[in-house]
Amino acid sequence: ETFYNSSAEERAFLGKLSRTYMLLFLLKNEPRIVEYFRGMASEFVLYVGSDIVIRALSEYYLPAEDRMTCNTFDILEAAGSKIILSEKCLDEVWSHLKVTDMEYINYYRKVDASVTLDVARNIDRIMIRAYFYAKLDPRDGVKTPSGWGNYVENFCSYGDLHGWKGREGLMNYLTNRFGFEFESEAEMMSGVDLAELEELTDKVVEERHRSRNTAEKERLLARNDALHVLRVYAKRLEIKERTKANPYGYKTWWL
Repeated sequence: ETFYNSSAEERAFLGKLSRTYMLLFLLKNEPRIVEYFRGMASEFVLYVGSDIVIRALSEYYLPAEDRMTCNTFDILEAAGSKIILSEKCLDEVWSHLKVTDMEYINYYRKVDASVTLDVARNIDRIMIRAYFYAKLDPRDGVKTPSGWGNYVENFCSYGDLHGWKGREGLMNYLTNRFGFEFESEAEMMSGVDLAELEELTDKVVEERHRSRNTAEKERLLARNDALHVLRVYAKRLEIKERTKANPYGYKTWWL
């Protein structure tokens, strides 16, 4: 409740706690860091991860004050940071929505009217769980979805979800709502060594095993992760980031 349905007093407390901790941490180590980050905030180049984008979508029906992920994006955009939505990230979010839709159709559509909050709390798909929360536990002043299709319509046309128009609609929503800059796969591959990409993909596959995925999908997700990692390094070279000239760290990261 403190995080997802907080009172004004709780938000004020958490905000003060966060700022106090961060300030003490920074001042303890190096006072100049405060001035550095004040100027650097407008120069961050951040490749956004699909898990964070999905979490932002799940916050759609929360009160504005409780949309932690969405508010983070808004703060970064307001500060002048460049948040990049890669084509690979878009495809992962789109695939997640399509798989989630199939799971809703197969397991929840027939029992939608019978689902309770206790049941919803145990649903492992974040978007389905968020849908039932919005429907069964509405917040003051926030309009509830009339159904699953209406819920998905907030992000793209439900009828087009499984086609390319759905992908295009989702991209338009994300870029317009959060100010993301879209980067195509061809742009992502710029400066990335293919042999190094395959080698890193193999390492990621070895370290991560997800039982829900097939071996083919597992490798695809691992390759996407590896590409994002290597693209960050390539982007740093592209915009001539040098650690010697910047003792406090890089401005290009994978968020």
